[in-house]
Amino acid sequence: MKSFSDSLECATQLYVAERLAGYGTRPPIIANLCGIQIKKAKLMYGDILGRSPPSGMLPSDTYWILRSSVNCVHASIFYQIYTHILAEVKNSKKLNYALAFVSAYSLYLKCINNNPAPFKLEQHDGDQNRLDINRAFDIIRQAKNGDVAVRHLLDLALIGELRPCVYFLSDLYSHTG
Repeated sequence: MKSFSDSLECATQLYVAERLAGYGTRPPIIANLCGIQIKKAKLMYGDILGRSPPSGMLPSDTYWILRSSVNCVHASIFYQIYTHILAEVKNSKKLNYALAFVSAYSLYLKCINNNPAPFKLEQHDGDQNRLDINRAFDIIRQAKNGDVAVRHLLDLALIGELRPCVYFLSDLYSHTG
């Protein structure tokens, strides 16, 4: 017989999987984060979005961050939100990386979609976000694996306070420069 905590954990996994699918997360990432079978992740994706998931390889490009300063800023915003959420929940008994990831992405979307005056380079078309959830997952994976170097910079704010800022550099790029 399953305990209440096992049932609660299962419900949390399904909730997170449903939110991930709703953002268009590819089924292999849903399966990886939530510990469900890829077949179930594909079915969930289809049920929620009303279409089959895209085929092909997952995004994996360390140079995406360097292609434009806007990409770098968006990657930095998301990564800083993600690491902040992880730091906040690290003291809990069961750290749920999937829940931290989907929460960070949700907060990232709220931040960028509520920007009252985006720069011309930052503007995006409709549902096309600068940093989609699959790329966000890849950024986390690259940072964990050391494929990109994460530098913490101090940025002088307008009010004269110092605040930390995360900035990404491709590991390959930093070795050639």
